Amino acid sequence: MTHAVICGGGAIGLLTALLLARRELKVTIVERDEPVNLDPVDGNSNGWQRPGVAHAMHAHVFHARISRVLEDEVPEVVQMMTGHGIGQVRPDFGTGYDDVVLMARRPVFESVLRRAAREDHRINWRHDSAHGYLVDDNRVIGLQVTGGDVIGDLVIDAGGKRSQTPRWLAAAGVEMPPEERYPCDLHYFSRHYRLGTGSTFPSEDGVAAELTPYATFLVIRGDNDTFAFTGAVSNKDPLRGRLRDPDRFEALLGSLPVMAPWLSVGHPITDVTVMAGLANRRRTLIRDGNPVVRNLVLVGDALLYTNATFGQGIALGAWEAQALARLITDLGVADPHLQAAYQSWVDAHVAPRFDNQVRIDELMVAYLTSGIRGEITPHPLMTSQQYGGLAALGMSGDAVAAAASARYNNLLCTGAEIEADPAIAERLRLAATLPAPPPLVGSLQRAEFEHLLSD
Repeated sequence: MTHAVICGGGAIGLLTALLLARRELKVTIVERDEPVNLDPVDGNSNGWQRPGVAHAMHAHVFHARISRVLEDEVPEVVQMMTGHGIGQVRPDFGTGYDDVVLMARRPVFESVLRRAAREDHRINWRHDSAHGYLVDDNRVIGLQVTGGDVIGDLVIDAGGKRSQTPRWLAAAGVEMPPEERYPCDLHYFSRHYRLGTGSTFPSEDGVAAELTPYATFLVIRGDNDTFAFTGAVSNKDPLRGRLRDPDRFEALLGSLPVMAPWLSVGHPITDVTVMAGLANRRRTLIRDGNPVVRNLVLVGDALLYTNATFGQGIALGAWEAQALARLITDLGVADPHLQAAYQSWVDAHVAPRFDNQVRIDELMVAYLTSGIRGEITPHPLMTSQQYGGLAALGMSGDAVAAAASARYNNLLCTGAEIEADPAIAERLRLAATLPAPPPLVGSLQRAEFEHLLSD
């Protein structure tokens, strides 16, 4: 039986393991974070400490591409998620689409994947620390693990943002192509809440937003009557640190018309968590059409990661995992073209979204930074995002444009597929001729924001 070794047992490592096990591969997951007994229903997963996933307690959006991958490959896992209190929202994606967006906290979503992996006899676990690759004749043949090396026919790095592949390959005498890295000067914040007894969500929408020239505020529904407030400011905002103060945080939310109704029906179940120092980063193992080392592939944030502006990280990783699993089915692990074929798929489906993320983040940072000074300019998500014109048309009442925008944002189609639709192509041409939308003033002026966060 072909043996795949996966470095990292987070959401993408788990999903990759499930997809490969269903294809009758033997899988070993090497994960350093300690195992715990989780009960997602009563919310104990909030106590799951994940030092290897620093952003685990931040709010997440599980775009519809994720549920599509699960329904295609392991539909019983979607049923498990529903049984553990993970909700579903069905946006209008247009005719012929019945995809759902899963609403959950990251630890709860991940704990269900872990339960499913635990129940699959083809998946083995090593709760241990990996510290290098075993390389023989330019082939990765396994992982160096503290408690004993693990040998496999294919090694998959699902180690996330902290992936050590460049360092481990360098130690083995293998030079990777230079990675691309674009720092992103945004400062994120999140806090989770639970509905009070007898209360209901103010809206059945999965996500609601309140935009200002200096900050983005979101509320995102979760599992088991939970929801989260989250958002971002510029990392140059002098008041960013005060968002961690719970009283100031709630005073601010209470002053925002979209957020206030949610604040009134819930109580906090976590502290305010912040995250900064992020970047958009992309790697490849292919040079001049050939892999620099055989039998190694990267998935999820180990391959490329994008910061949270679009919340697409897990969706991209799930899409990549499915593409890899399907290529393994078609070509086999030993096929010398597997890695290049996988990279070609990534270049066609994922790379354009990475490039778009880099562009929009540069504009978003400039936009929020200028907002600190009281400047009001057109919002970049409406003017510069790829296919942002569709979003503008959708907000003006064009249901076809709104559905197409939702499909693209949920990774249900590529840009090329959007442009191939004659009705959408006509709308894109129309959008290009329209005047830019007026600058977004927002409901909370900067001066009031500063007053609410002042001493």
